[in-house]
Amino acid sequence: MVDSAGAPERTKQLAYGLLPLVAAVFILGKGDANPWGIAAMVVSGLLLLALLARRGRHTPWLAAAERLDAGGAVVLWKPGCTFCERLLLAMRNDERITWVNVWADTEANAEVRRLNNGNELTPTVLLGDDVLRNPSPDQLRARLLTHRYLSPELAPSTPTKGPQTRRHGSGADDDDQEVRAQQEQHDRRADGGQSRIDPQ
Repeated sequence: MVDSAGAPERTKQLAYGLLPLVAAVFILGKGDANPWGIAAMVVSGLLLLALLARRGRHTPWLAAAERLDAGGAVVLWKPGCTFCERLLLAMRNDERITWVNVWADTEANAEVRRLNNGNELTPTVLLGDDVLRNPSPDQLRARLLTHRYLSPELAPSTPTKGPQTRRHGSGADDDDQEVRAQQEQHDRRADGGQSRIDPQ
């Protein structure tokens, strides 16, 4: 759902992105501009606008809330937020995390403001009943390790400890058989050595 979610905040951020372009036009109007300086201002302004206007990773809030109820983590984020970009870059491939763009979803924007006393504070991470505000990637990883997952699909995969298939058998039974065979061979050698020493 893309409508007026986060409209005041987004408008303000886009206005900041336009500043380099406005400054470039103003300097050009004076007629004594450095071409390289103007080019740099235009490029930086366009890049900033592209960053602020991009949609990025987004799951609608209603779908994200279901994953939250199942034990997953939900990150409420917005474009142009340096801390959001850092978290997204570090953990974008973690399947336990659902990303929700609060500028693209009215319900998500209302939720992030409800959790932060009316402020659009991002990133805000929801994990069970916990709310993590602006966590670092390491802090979020540590919290995910101790989190109890209600849905098996969301739990991190761990190696199984069951019996492993081997080419000539499996598990501890093979080890026991090998030990017994070595012991019997040792006993036969010992008995044979004793008979050779005592011919009677």
